Amino acid sequence: MWQEYKKRFWASQLLIVLAVIVTWQFAQFPWQQIVMIIIAMEIGALLGAAMGAKLKRDVQKSKEDLPLKPD
Repeated sequence: MWQEYKKRFWASQLLIVLAVIVTWQFAQFPWQQIVMIIIAMEIGALLGAAMGAKLKRDVQKSKEDLPLKPD
C-alpha cells in the first residue's frame, strides 16, 4: 500500500492544496470545515492507495493461478 501511496503522494497533496485554496478563497468556508475537508481527502488518499494495492495484488495473483483452479 505504501508504494502506491508514495507513487502518487505529490499529485494527491497538490490536489488537496488546490481544493483547500478554492474552498477558502472562493467559497469562504470556515476553517473548521476546511480542516474536515483536508482530513477527508487524506483518508480518501490512503483508502485509494490501499484499494489500488489490493487490486494490483489480485491481478498479479490471477496471472499466476490456473484458469480452472478448483476452490
